[in-house]
Amino acid sequence: MFERNFLDKYRKDFHIVGLYKNRLSDTVFDSVAAFCLENGIVFRLEAFSDGIEEDREYVLRLPAFHVYYKEEYQSTFYPEDSVKKVLLACIAEFTKKTSWFSFKFPVFKRRKRVAVLGSRPLEN
Repeated sequence: MFERNFLDKYRKDFHIVGLYKNRLSDTVFDSVAAFCLENGIVFRLEAFSDGIEEDREYVLRLPAFHVYYKEEYQSTFYPEDSVKKVLLACIAEFTKKTSWFSFKFPVFKRRKRVAVLGSRPLEN
């Protein structure tokens, strides 16, 4: 019940991006897509890009998923991870931060998923 209330309160501000390298495998993304659909969380698929900072810096292998809260990158997880646990951990982290600061101060730096120059090899 407690977890459900947290998800209900914050879900409209989350979105999840599923990342793939060359081809999509239907079954790899199904469980996360189903969770998002069931919980009213926006989900989309995108190709991995070396030019996007979150992809370049945080993805160790593919397929992977990025979690965004209000357009800000929060976390990267993989198919074997629990989506619910990842989202609850994100919520716990930023609610912990806001409890220590006045709401006059920004808790997160606004950053959208933007391509930049540069690359690094990615292992499959």
